Amino acid sequence: MLLGPFILFQLPYMLLIYLLLKRSDRRAFTFLIAVLAIPILDTLFNPMILVSYRRIYLNGSRGLLWLALSGLIYAAILILSYLAIRRTGFRPQLSSVILTTVATFLYFFLVKEITPYLYRLWG
Repeated sequence: MLLGPFILFQLPYMLLIYLLLKRSDRRAFTFLIAVLAIPILDTLFNPMILVSYRRIYLNGSRGLLWLALSGLIYAAILILSYLAIRRTGFRPQLSSVILTTVATFLYFFLVKEITPYLYRLWG
């Protein structure tokens, strides 16, 4: 079962939702931009993601459930970010955005790399 990797992939999104709900400051907006940039960077560095996405999620109802949960988390982030930007007007520094985006990208990359080991451990 791949519940562990799923949780690891969703952890930054859950953290971002918490930050946007509890304290919307410059750091939260920096992390917001980084998290929203990850799908774009992931697609650029891994063009096979579209093929894999279609194959994994369209061949079973369990995959559609994970897709729906991920979509709900992403939609919540977009709604909360829009509300927070309107309310505060904070603008993150470019260097912080770049550093946070690289760190978040590396986190997701490492989760992808350890997923087969987690599958063997729990499988």
